[in-house]
Amino acid sequence: YDRNAFFLGNDIAVIALSDRITDVDPAGLVDTAPDVGSLATIVGYGTAGVGSDPMGQFFDFRRRAATNVIEAISNFVGGLPNGLLFTDFENPDDPASFDFFGDPTVSPLEGTTAPGDSGGALFVQDADGNFLLAGVTSGGFNVFGPNNTFGDVAFFTNVALMRPFIDSVNPLRQVQPLGSGNWLDTSIWQGGLIPSNVNALFDLGDPTLLSLFFEVTIQDGVDVTLSDPFGIEIDTLTTEGGSLSLTGQSLLSVVDYVNVVDGGITVSDAELDSGWLLMQGGMLEIASDGIYFDSSPFIDLGTIMLDGTIQNDGIFATDFLDLRGGQFLVGESGIYSDFAGSLVTGGLLDVAGEFLTSQFSQAGGTVHIGETGLVADLSGVSVMVDGSLIVDGFFDTGAFGQDGGTVGGTGIIRAPLGFLHTGGILNPGNSVGTLIIAGDYLQTGDADSIGILNIDIDETGADLLAVLPDPLTGVGGNAVLDGVVLANFKPGFVPERGALYRVIETEGALLGSPIVFGQATTTTGDPTVMHLADSLIVNDADAGVVSGPGSAAYVLAVGEDYTPFAETEQQRAVASALDAVTTPTSIDRAGVRPIVRALDGLSILGPLATALQTLNPTEVFLFDRFGFQLTRMLGNRLARRAGASRGAAYGGVDASAFLVNPLRFAMAGSSDGARV
Repeated sequence: YDRNAFFLGNDIAVIALSDRITDVDPAGLVDTAPDVGSLATIVGYGTAGVGSDPMGQFFDFRRRAATNVIEAISNFVGGLPNGLLFTDFENPDDPASFDFFGDPTVSPLEGTTAPGDSGGALFVQDADGNFLLAGVTSGGFNVFGPNNTFGDVAFFTNVALMRPFIDSVNPLRQVQPLGSGNWLDTSIWQGGLIPSNVNALFDLGDPTLLSLFFEVTIQDGVDVTLSDPFGIEIDTLTTEGGSLSLTGQSLLSVVDYVNVVDGGITVSDAELDSGWLLMQGGMLEIASDGIYFDSSPFIDLGTIMLDGTIQNDGIFATDFLDLRGGQFLVGESGIYSDFAGSLVTGGLLDVAGEFLTSQFSQAGGTVHIGETGLVADLSGVSVMVDGSLIVDGFFDTGAFGQDGGTVGGTGIIRAPLGFLHTGGILNPGNSVGTLIIAGDYLQTGDADSIGILNIDIDETGADLLAVLPDPLTGVGGNAVLDGVVLANFKPGFVPERGALYRVIETEGALLGSPIVFGQATTTTGDPTVMHLADSLIVNDADAGVVSGPGSAAYVLAVGEDYTPFAETEQQRAVASALDAVTTPTSIDRAGVRPIVRALDGLSILGPLATALQTLNPTEVFLFDRFGFQLTRMLGNRLARRAGASRGAAYGGVDASAFLVNPLRFAMAGSSDGARV
């Protein structure tokens, strides 16, 4: 290039930026020059105006575009052969009057270049409509009048002719290892050039000195090791099925990004630095003596997980965690930290070590905090709108807001500014257990959203939500329940009538009037007559509730009458007899307890009626099979007495003896003998 003879066709330069541009979709480069007659688009920031008014031109730093037709591919005398692309600027109202090349073709947005446009682009489009860079604005002239008016000829450096030069000085080197081996072994790299940005300068001829930037891809079936106390810097790293092992106090610094598509990276007694991390599959394993560090100078994309696994048993520091899929596992020795927060919308975050985040948000996926795990939200405000959060360890924040999803576990949620429950499900315990909130608990509900306190109940007892003061500040320990309390009975478990289950206890006040619901079911999920009373019992000594120094609330198991589920006269006779000796919360006669307990566990969708039918047999007295201590002999004797005096209303038996007994005689017909 000769700055004093720019028109010779060498007017082009390649600029390498220190940072990757990620928010622009770049145009491609042409491989061959476009045909003469091709429509082209000119883009630049130069002088603006109209072709008929040379005095009306102005400069306002705005980018503008125009179209034109490539009229020639040629060169000036002494210039690079075919080094330039030419256009001319025709007057749309009189194309032939200012036509330099003798082909008066007017394009839809006819225009030309002007001072300030030099270095701008001349684009053409391929068959798919993609813009390709075909020329670089170099200069122009006008034999018909002032420059930049009608008749102006613009010329552009022919990019296709410059492709060998552009490719040779392109600082980005996309490389793959030729086979497995040590990173520092020249034999595994093409040309023997070890990928390393640092001290990788080569001389292209005075005065040019250019640094390379390596984009390394480790393909399937290739295993590479960096095991020396040596620092390597590259631009990008991608694993597509192969593996990379960093050991021996080595350091690999990836300026732009690490992209794990498949395969894996292991960091043990070493450090991996990266501008940002994309997990699309495979595995990144940070051993207990390993380090992953987000080395970008500014907060950027951080860590994006779409799939795959990160196993962190060492130190993992990033700008931001965007967990959409896959698994992020923090082992007991692992420490995670970020600078801008964490967002979980999918996948699994499992924490057995320490997870220190600038702000915790969950809108999907599963977060599990193990018994040894700690999640600390340093912002003091944690938000959950969907997904599952299981706290078996410790969740430390200032205020926790739940508007969706499920929160459960047997650990501790420290929220001295309060746990606000406006939606979703709070499910203490792990069927069955206790979850502690250190702070205040406020449950609300309206037409749009309602907080649900879900309590699992089985033969061992019920889940418990314990609301205690924050041990550090002493504040909290109060609860307000104004949403729903829902009991989830274990299928097949039948609670006793009148059974009380403690569901929440506080060291302070316990207020509110929640909706209470719970239905006992069979093992197949069918409803039974057992359910919960529709209100909580709070500190009620008359109901046998014993409270500690604070407050406690209980749910009460009640049973419905059997009569509404009887379908025949025989069934109704037995049902009314049993209803007479039971209440929703008690069984008044010990002799019928086995029968009632059995019936309480049957489905009301048919089996209960069938059982009632069995309990009203003909010909013989069969109640003994359900626990009555009456023998068949006694039953037959009663039947004979009834038959002997069939004319009497009750077959000669003293009916007064049965008026307070749950068993009643039925009227006997002449054809089927006596009934009991």
